[in-house]
Amino acid sequence: MLRALDSALVVHLAAHGFFDARSPMLSSIDLDDGPLMAYDLCRLRTPAWLVVLSACEVGLSRTPADGAVLGLAGTFLARGTACVVAGLVPVRDDDTATLMAVFHDLLAAGHPPAHALTAASAKTGVFGFACLGAGFTALPGA
Repeated sequence: MLRALDSALVVHLAAHGFFDARSPMLSSIDLDDGPLMAYDLCRLRTPAWLVVLSACEVGLSRTPADGAVLGLAGTFLARGTACVVAGLVPVRDDDTATLMAVFHDLLAAGHPPAHALTAASAKTGVFGFACLGAGFTALPGA
């Protein structure tokens, strides 16, 4: 998974997610072979331009006194991902699939991630996701 995250333009992870408020670097997404934790992302050299985390609460973060944003989305951004779309609240699988289908159609049509997410949410009535980072910039090459 880390190789894919280091070599793709867009990565979409649809899985169950967990935000650990006490230890945000242990926040994770459940993959088939085990959890992908925020601290695993520290090994990324050139992460994907856009990362979509279709999972509950993985867009949450905690910022300690030194100002570093901790959690999955924050770690992606700190490693160089330009934009992260992630869940902030518990979301239903079927609702999320509906939202993400419309979101990706809009991305493919050239809309920047923030616009695509806003329009997809309005069209489907599914809310609970946020666009973090460079959301008003279209995908490179779009």
